[in-house]
Amino acid sequence: MPQLGVTYSTYLHELLCSRKFSLDAIELTPWQSLASLPKILPELAEFTLYFHGSNLTQRITLLPGAGAQLSNTLRLTRARWFSTHISVLPPGWFWLTSHFNIHLPLPPEEWMFSRFIGAVQRLKVEHNAIPLLLENMPVEPSRFYNQLKSPDRIREVIEKTDCGLLLDLPHARIAAEAFGMEATEYLQQLPLDRVVEIHTSGPVRRPDGILIDQHGKMQAEDYRLLAWALAHTPVKLVTLEYFKDRQGLEEQLCELSHRISRG
Repeated sequence: MPQLGVTYSTYLHELLCSRKFSLDAIELTPWQSLASLPKILPELAEFTLYFHGSNLTQRITLLPGAGAQLSNTLRLTRARWFSTHISVLPPGWFWLTSHFNIHLPLPPEEWMFSRFIGAVQRLKVEHNAIPLLLENMPVEPSRFYNQLKSPDRIREVIEKTDCGLLLDLPHARIAAEAFGMEATEYLQQLPLDRVVEIHTSGPVRRPDGILIDQHGKMQAEDYRLLAWALAHTPVKLVTLEYFKDRQGLEEQLCELSHRISRG
């Protein structure tokens, strides 16, 4: 039976004193500054901790001191593993796409993937005592860079880096829809035997009908997809990525705790 985890947030902090759900683990993110950790960590002593670094490979490339900050974060938290996005676009390209709808012509795909795989391999060498997971990403609403999120490419990255897969189910739903597939059809083409952790939350549909990643409240379809994933992967941890309000967080953690314990 997998453990249940949740992304750290101020709402979670409020719930921990009088929680009505079973909780095993907490996932920390770059939103918790290095300076804040000494205050946060004593209150989380009973939980297993993990660190999700978002686009770590780009942060370390662009931000001075980011590598040292990662090392200190992993040391202080004693993270069981850490994770990063499969982000192959050059730094800044996703920002231009998401904020300004600017789509630059792609560099050669093989160069982009080789560059990302090299960055992952360097991370593994620098932090060889802690497993590194890679997370599948959604297709952008513009659908301009679809091919970078294909199951074949994700499988290639996992195989060449020998990393575990952090399976983000909302991301998979969004990508599947962009490729004209059912979510389970898309998932079946991923290396499900390498899944270590699952991220779950509710994607949101825009007025124009496009599904986007908003870390919303889980709906019936999201719980059904999670049940399918639990039955088809050797997952060790299910992490709820929700931090919008206290009541919604508590309701979903109670429901997930019940469903996971029930098997």
